[in-house]
Amino acid sequence: MLNANDAISLLANFEPANIAEALKDPHWRKSAKDEFQSMESNRVFSLIPPVENRKPIKLIWVFKNKLNQQGDVVRNKSRLCAQGFTQIAGLDYDQTFASVVRYTTTRLFLAISCQLRNHIVSQCRSR
Repeated sequence: MLNANDAISLLANFEPANIAEALKDPHWRKSAKDEFQSMESNRVFSLIPPVENRKPIKLIWVFKNKLNQQGDVVRNKSRLCAQGFTQIAGLDYDQTFASVVRYTTTRLFLAISCQLRNHIVSQCRSR
């Protein structure tokens, strides 16, 4: 049976500089695979055919070790990031979307709903 110290030693202790380095290590390969599967299951992106006279948005993998208070590696974290700074408003996109709502906005919405007393607030899920 493994204890916490044994589990920590099963993680990669280095941070790859690029995807080629990460794919050489099974721990980083699993981390990148988990990140990609999470993005697929949450429908973060959709693949489309290339459009003429348009450059596709490039992606970059970022790899970081998460450490505990003692400085030991507790998790290998992979992130696939779009280089969105190459986009031009109105040409590459016409709207933005933030999936996170500020806590103060939620409280204000609920306070107004309570004051009106005739509105029903229910949980909804956007797609």
